[in-house]
Amino acid sequence: MALPRLICPTCRVTVHLEKPPFVCRDCGGLLSLPLLPYKGPQDVSAPGIWRFKASLPLSSGVSLGEGDTPLLPARSDRFASDGKSLFFKIETGNPTGSFKDRGSASVTAAAVAHGFDRLVIASTGNAGASVSAYAGRQGLPLTVVVPSWVSEGKLTQIAFHGAALKKVEGGFDDAEREYSGLVDGGAFPAGSDNPFRTEGTKTVAFEIYEQMSGLKPDRIIVPVGTGNLITAMHKGFREIVEAGFLPDLPKIDAVQLASVPPLREQAQMSDSPTIPTSVATGINIARAVLAREAVNAVDETGGSIHVVGEEEVLSARGDLARCEGIGTEPTGAVTVAAYRKAVSDGTVDSGEKVVVTITGHVLKQSVPR
Repeated sequence: MALPRLICPTCRVTVHLEKPPFVCRDCGGLLSLPLLPYKGPQDVSAPGIWRFKASLPLSSGVSLGEGDTPLLPARSDRFASDGKSLFFKIETGNPTGSFKDRGSASVTAAAVAHGFDRLVIASTGNAGASVSAYAGRQGLPLTVVVPSWVSEGKLTQIAFHGAALKKVEGGFDDAEREYSGLVDGGAFPAGSDNPFRTEGTKTVAFEIYEQMSGLKPDRIIVPVGTGNLITAMHKGFREIVEAGFLPDLPKIDAVQLASVPPLREQAQMSDSPTIPTSVATGINIARAVLAREAVNAVDETGGSIHVVGEEEVLSARGDLARCEGIGTEPTGAVTVAAYRKAVSDGTVDSGEKVVVTITGHVLKQSVPR
């Protein structure tokens, strides 16, 4: 089956591909699927992300029960005790413990729908663990390419679901190069460069809209590793606005580590520098695959880019656990660290209605504090 028409956001042209990679041949940018105006949950009995099938490019696929995660108000004065200004979108309850399951449901469905019989992904752990579960459910062989420093807990998840695991020395970019070679060999790419991953992931925006009873949050704070979540959040809210449910977009803020190159520089880079390892392994990526798209999400919505350090992340993570009952791996706490810092320096007003995403379960990575 032929792939659907895709759009180059830079060249503004429609592109027809027979097979991946999902790259514009003229500018080298990543292709995306057209906007689909949000129609709300059309089939509440459908499992997982598929209750939003009217707003997805595929109408069905396997589900492990992804999505429908809670949006909880902050209750502790360590964060914001009024219950009205700060909300945690807690993605840790997804089937494999991270938000990645939303995109894995859609990307594996796309592989089956378009006749691909094997998958490959480069991952810092969570995406690989997620796709391995969904590929297993679909009966699709999968190869997961990871940097050698990925945590044992995530490697165990990947191997447990039967995926072939390939470790490479170096950083995420080294894993990406190995991954690209396997895509060229005919495997269906399951990473952030695949626009079908964005489609499943955007359902987190739909849920936030629902859970806030149709009110627009002033700001949403999102971690940036590959850039998939922020790109998907932007697309989801654009589709809600396009359908007339909201007058305009919420501000969308990016969070990155102090140890990686600034996001705006990443958007212009062709090669990735060597960076130190970080406790927040999920976003310890020198050059986001979707860096340009992430910067666009920030700029188009009037958001900000926050930079946090290791101690800020660990402090926020500990307070989340002790004061809010929310356990997360370090990467999941970067948004809370960024919120604290931004309120302190005046970038974010303390009265704004802010949603921070908590992206991965505490059991993903064993780290003190």
